[in-house]
Amino acid sequence: MDNTTLTLGQFMNDWLEDTIKPTTRYGTHRAYEGYINNHINGILGNKLLTELNPQHIQRFVHDLAEIKKLSPRTVHIIMRLLSCALGFAEDCGYVDRSPYRRIKLPKIQEDEVEAFSNEEQTLIERAALSAPDPRMKGFLIMLYTGLRLGEICALKWENVDLGQKCLWVKASMTRTANPTGKTKTRIEATEPKTKKSKRMIHLPDFLCDVLKEHRKQSKGIYVISEPSGKFVDPRIIQKLFKRLIDKLNIPPRTLHALRHTFCVRALETGADIKSISMTLGHTDVMITLNRYAHSLTEQRQRMMSNLDLYFKSKGIGLIFQT
Repeated sequence: MDNTTLTLGQFMNDWLEDTIKPTTRYGTHRAYEGYINNHINGILGNKLLTELNPQHIQRFVHDLAEIKKLSPRTVHIIMRLLSCALGFAEDCGYVDRSPYRRIKLPKIQEDEVEAFSNEEQTLIERAALSAPDPRMKGFLIMLYTGLRLGEICALKWENVDLGQKCLWVKASMTRTANPTGKTKTRIEATEPKTKKSKRMIHLPDFLCDVLKEHRKQSKGIYVISEPSGKFVDPRIIQKLFKRLIDKLNIPPRTLHALRHTFCVRALETGADIKSISMTLGHTDVMITLNRYAHSLTEQRQRMMSNLDLYFKSKGIGLIFQT
């Protein structure tokens, strides 16, 4: 196609189909498709690729934030997608230079994560321990390891060593496109999304005791499984959790709040941020710092109190030298 007649919409659709679809997970591809169709092509799609300039893009940012009222985080995702696509257009020679230059984006304010209180956590633990449904043991594992939903559903007994008190995260249950055509999607165990997601996690003693008893009832290769021994669909786990917290009269929160709760409790005990980040499988410790910055307040206060006590006990510091 003549580059001078190629619109951004046409290019984005081709880039999505030829470059993104073959190299990303089904869920990621569908999310990108939604951002492109609902936002990028809806506003900029008719513009010729060779005529697109930074002013058009900056106005697009304004429209997303001020007219469509999208959150700053969503705007950043859309613009990162557009930036990657235009960079690829430059690499392929469709444009001499990407027009994505010096674009100012709205500042992201980190939302306070929703963790369960100590009282709520105790209610969940007791209910999960006493529940006749063994699948609910997954909630306990998530509370004390920080595992993601897909990771707990893909966890196999062969990757749990109760003697060494640890487990290995090697896979995640993911919804993917179904090539057979019988259903649109299917659930399958896939490689973790990043290298850091493949990790070893140490287990507390009491959780090992729970898992030893749970192992006696297990009928399959998966730690959390259906009565048949088959893995549990992540959506089923989500529904079980919603029913549980409704029954306990706990304010609605997603299953991911169990992972947040693990991190907050770890910070409250004084655990270092690097160890927490490695346990969670974050790609960078800054992700952990930014996401849980509010939870570090008490830890910083405790640090200063401990320093104060240390200085007093040693008689050091300017105030003790007068």
